[in-house]
Amino acid sequence: MKKTIFIKIVIIVLLIVGIVVYLNLINKKINNNKIYIKEKNIKLKIDNSRSLSDELGMKQSNYKTFTIKTDKLNSNNVDYEIYVKQINSTNSINERYVKLYLEDSNNKIPLIKPLTFGSLKTSDNDLEARQLYKGNIIKNQDIKLNIRMWLADTYTVNNTNKNFEILVGVGIIK
Repeated sequence: MKKTIFIKIVIIVLLIVGIVVYLNLINKKINNNKIYIKEKNIKLKIDNSRSLSDELGMKQSNYKTFTIKTDKLNSNNVDYEIYVKQINSTNSINERYVKLYLEDSNNKIPLIKPLTFGSLKTSDNDLEARQLYKGNIIKNQDIKLNIRMWLADTYTVNNTNKNFEILVGVGIIK
Protein backbone atom coordinates (compact mmCIF):
# COMPACT_ATOMS: atom_id res chain seq x y z
CA MET A 1 0.00 0.00 0.00
CA LYS A 2 2.75 2.47 0.95
CA LYS A 3 4.66 1.40 -2.15
CA THR A 4 1.75 2.24 -4.53
CA ILE A 5 1.20 5.63 -2.88
CA PHE A 6 4.93 6.39 -3.22
CA ILE A 7 4.90 5.36 -6.92
CA LYS A 8 1.85 7.59 -7.58
CA ILE A 9 3.54 10.56 -5.89
CA VAL A 10 6.73 10.03 -7.93
CA ILE A 11 4.69 9.85 -11.17
CA ILE A 12 2.81 13.06 -10.30
CA VAL A 13 6.06 14.89 -9.43
CA LEU A 14 7.70 13.72 -12.67
CA LEU A 15 4.68 14.88 -14.69
CA ILE A 16 4.76 18.31 -13.04
CA VAL A 17 8.51 18.66 -13.59
CA GLY A 18 8.10 17.57 -17.24
CA ILE A 19 5.35 20.13 -17.85
CA VAL A 20 7.38 22.94 -16.25
CA VAL A 21 10.47 22.07 -18.33
CA TYR A 22 8.38 21.90 -21.54
CA LEU A 23 6.73 25.29 -20.88
CA ASN A 24 10.11 26.88 -20.13
CA LEU A 25 11.54 25.57 -23.40
CA ILE A 26 8.59 26.94 -25.38
CA ASN A 27 8.86 30.33 -23.64
CA LYS A 28 12.63 30.47 -24.27
CA LYS A 29 12.14 29.69 -27.97
CA ILE A 30 9.47 32.39 -28.34
CA ASN A 31 11.41 35.07 -26.44
CA ASN A 32 14.79 34.26 -27.95
CA ASN A 33 14.11 36.06 -31.25
CA LYS A 34 16.75 38.71 -31.93
CA ILE A 35 16.72 41.49 -34.46
CA TYR A 36 19.45 44.11 -34.42
CA ILE A 37 21.26 46.86 -36.27
CA LYS A 38 24.66 45.69 -37.54
CA GLU A 39 26.28 49.11 -37.18
CA LYS A 40 26.50 50.41 -33.62
CA ASN A 41 25.20 53.78 -32.41
CA ILE A 42 23.43 55.16 -35.49
CA LYS A 43 23.02 58.83 -34.58
CA LEU A 44 21.93 61.89 -36.54
CA LYS A 45 22.24 65.49 -35.46
CA ILE A 46 21.03 68.76 -37.00
CA ASP A 47 21.32 72.35 -35.93
CA ASN A 48 19.07 75.31 -36.63
CA SER A 49 21.33 77.04 -39.15
CA ARG A 50 19.52 75.84 -42.30
CA SER A 51 16.00 74.70 -43.07
CA LEU A 52 15.11 72.60 -46.13
CA SER A 53 12.06 71.75 -48.19
CA ASP A 54 11.03 68.09 -48.18
CA GLU A 55 12.23 67.78 -51.77
CA LEU A 56 15.75 68.92 -50.84
CA GLY A 57 15.76 67.09 -47.50
CA MET A 58 15.01 63.74 -49.17
CA LYS A 59 17.94 64.23 -51.55
CA GLN A 60 20.56 65.60 -49.16
CA SER A 61 23.84 63.75 -48.92
CA ASN A 62 23.92 64.00 -45.12
CA TYR A 63 22.38 60.65 -44.10
CA LYS A 64 23.20 57.45 -42.26
CA THR A 65 23.06 53.95 -43.73
CA PHE A 66 22.36 51.01 -41.46
CA THR A 67 21.56 47.31 -41.80
CA ILE A 68 18.88 45.38 -39.95
CA LYS A 69 19.97 41.77 -39.35
CA THR A 70 17.87 38.75 -38.42
CA ASP A 71 20.32 35.87 -38.21
CA LYS A 72 19.21 35.13 -34.63
CA LEU A 73 15.48 34.55 -35.27
CA ASN A 74 13.84 31.36 -34.09
CA SER A 75 10.72 31.87 -36.17
CA ASN A 76 10.54 32.27 -39.96
CA ASN A 77 9.50 35.92 -39.76
CA VAL A 78 8.63 38.63 -37.24
CA ASP A 79 7.03 42.05 -37.15
CA TYR A 80 9.53 44.75 -36.25
CA GLU A 81 9.79 48.48 -35.79
CA ILE A 82 12.47 51.06 -36.40
CA TYR A 83 12.39 53.67 -33.68
CA VAL A 84 14.15 56.95 -33.03
CA LYS A 85 14.99 58.40 -29.65
CA GLN A 86 15.93 61.99 -28.94
CA ILE A 87 19.21 62.26 -27.05
CA ASN A 88 21.08 65.23 -25.58
CA SER A 89 17.90 67.28 -25.38
CA THR A 90 19.30 70.45 -23.82
CA ASN A 91 18.63 73.53 -25.93
CA SER A 92 16.91 71.49 -28.62
CA ILE A 93 14.83 72.42 -31.63
CA ASN A 94 11.07 71.90 -31.24
CA GLU A 95 10.26 68.37 -32.47
CA ARG A 96 7.52 69.61 -34.79
CA TYR A 97 10.23 71.13 -37.04
CA VAL A 98 12.43 68.02 -37.23
CA LYS A 99 11.77 66.00 -40.39
CA LEU A 100 12.71 62.34 -40.91
CA TYR A 101 12.80 60.20 -44.03
CA LEU A 102 13.57 56.50 -44.48
CA GLU A 103 14.38 54.71 -47.71
CA ASP A 104 15.68 51.37 -48.93
CA SER A 105 19.41 51.86 -49.49
CA ASN A 106 19.69 49.52 -52.49
CA ASN A 107 16.97 50.85 -54.78
CA LYS A 108 16.21 54.20 -53.07
CA ILE A 109 12.52 53.33 -52.64
CA PRO A 110 10.93 55.42 -49.83
CA LEU A 111 9.59 53.44 -46.88
CA ILE A 112 7.94 56.52 -45.38
CA LYS A 113 7.15 59.99 -46.64
CA PRO A 114 8.85 62.82 -44.74
CA LEU A 115 7.37 62.99 -41.23
CA THR A 116 8.00 65.26 -38.27
CA PHE A 117 9.46 63.74 -35.13
CA GLY A 118 6.55 65.21 -33.17
CA SER A 119 3.97 63.34 -35.27
CA LEU A 120 5.42 59.89 -34.55
CA LYS A 121 3.70 57.56 -32.07
CA THR A 122 5.45 56.06 -29.04
CA SER A 123 7.63 53.02 -29.74
CA ASP A 124 6.49 49.54 -28.72
CA ASN A 125 10.04 48.80 -27.53
CA ASP A 126 11.10 51.98 -25.77
CA LEU A 127 8.62 54.35 -24.13
CA GLU A 128 11.06 57.25 -24.55
CA ALA A 129 11.37 56.65 -28.30
CA ARG A 130 9.11 57.14 -31.32
CA GLN A 131 8.16 54.55 -33.93
CA LEU A 132 9.41 55.61 -37.35
CA TYR A 133 8.51 52.49 -39.35
CA LYS A 134 7.08 49.02 -38.86
CA GLY A 135 7.29 46.03 -41.15
CA ASN A 136 7.85 42.29 -41.38
CA ILE A 137 11.19 40.61 -41.85
CA ILE A 138 12.12 36.99 -42.56
CA LYS A 139 14.84 34.89 -40.96
CA ASN A 140 18.36 35.50 -42.32
CA GLN A 141 17.24 38.60 -44.21
CA ASP A 142 19.34 41.77 -44.11
CA ILE A 143 17.69 45.11 -44.89
CA LYS A 144 19.93 48.05 -45.70
CA LEU A 145 18.31 51.46 -45.14
CA ASN A 146 19.12 55.17 -45.35
CA ILE A 147 17.75 57.63 -42.81
CA ARG A 148 17.78 61.39 -43.28
CA MET A 149 16.91 64.19 -40.88
CA TRP A 150 16.54 67.92 -41.55
CA LEU A 151 14.99 71.11 -40.29
CA ALA A 152 11.59 71.82 -41.86
CA ASP A 153 11.27 74.82 -44.15
CA THR A 154 8.52 76.16 -41.84
CA TYR A 155 11.18 76.86 -39.19
CA THR A 156 12.41 80.43 -38.96
CA VAL A 157 16.19 80.30 -38.96
CA ASN A 158 17.80 82.57 -36.37
CA ASN A 159 21.12 82.92 -34.60
CA THR A 160 20.21 80.98 -31.45
CA ASN A 161 22.31 77.87 -31.11
CA LYS A 162 19.86 74.93 -31.05
CA ASN A 163 20.11 71.36 -32.26
CA PHE A 164 18.30 68.02 -32.33
CA GLU A 165 19.97 64.61 -32.05
CA ILE A 166 18.51 61.13 -32.37
CA LEU A 167 19.60 57.54 -31.89
CA VAL A 168 18.12 54.88 -34.20
CA GLY A 169 17.00 51.50 -32.86
CA VAL A 170 15.13 48.40 -33.97
CA GLY A 171 13.00 45.91 -32.06
CA ILE A 172 10.48 43.14 -32.44
CA ILE A 173 6.80 44.03 -32.09
CA LYS A 174 5.15 41.50 -29.80
